[in-house]
Amino acid sequence: MKILLIAIGTRGDVQPFITLGDCLCGHGHDVHIAAADAFAGQIATAGLTRHPLPMDFQALLQTPEIRGAMTSLSGKLKAYRWAAEVMNRQLDAMWQTGLDVAPDLILYHFKGAMAPYLGRRLSVPAWPVMLQPGFAPTAAYPQFLIASRSLGRWGNLASHKAIGALMRVGTRTMIRRWQKTGAPEIGPPMDVAAGFAPAGRPVRLHAYSAAITPLAADMPETERQTGYFFAEPDTHYTPPPELAKFVADGTPPVYIGFGSMPGIDPARVARAVTGALRQTGLRAVIATG
Repeated sequence: MKILLIAIGTRGDVQPFITLGDCLCGHGHDVHIAAADAFAGQIATAGLTRHPLPMDFQALLQTPEIRGAMTSLSGKLKAYRWAAEVMNRQLDAMWQTGLDVAPDLILYHFKGAMAPYLGRRLSVPAWPVMLQPGFAPTAAYPQFLIASRSLGRWGNLASHKAIGALMRVGTRTMIRRWQKTGAPEIGPPMDVAAGFAPAGRPVRLHAYSAAITPLAADMPETERQTGYFFAEPDTHYTPPPELAKFVADGTPPVYIGFGSMPGIDPARVARAVTGALRQTGLRAVIATG
């Protein structure tokens, strides 16, 4: 089977797709991946066919435009106009890659807005891969962008519907803007988070552990939980002597990481982390991001 993976974001978004592609290759599939050039080395090691996308989110987060957007309204407006041009190029590349590859199946990060449209154009399944909970409506718990504690059955469900509606509006606005640049006609609006299936209901993969958040009982059987897509450990890695000594000299530490998240107030976050460690008596290795 020819499979196209559309992996958009920083390393935490893309590496799971590379690991998934590596596994699929091992099962004899012809795997292509659309991702930024920054991941070319990892993709080559996994033996996947790479199709470059122009937007590197890792680099994007460090640009003056995006950093300015985090601190002021005028910065947000400037960043919106600047990012719109970049996103138009990204959508161009995604659409053309899908047509060139002509896959039998598309698996995509939900930022891969073209995926369900490509699925419909090619009449092949396009299934979203969720790397964190919160994008499948349920009454069991609230959408994490709205609340961290239960809002009650109806409140929880409403929170998911509200965020889903906002995502649909944002994605459709982005695609309409792209089409005004002379892009091809791709048909009526679609729900990117829902995916596409030529017949029946699309499957959605939830690539996180049930120990973190199990699928809720009110979710349909097309929601499938796979667990995390972990890469094999680097057997050649040797930790710095100070880190090796710290790990060996006491109880196993917890890991606290921030990935590629830029911080508005790093000092406040640092106080919260160290305060939590003092209260719990835990040791930790902190990756500052």
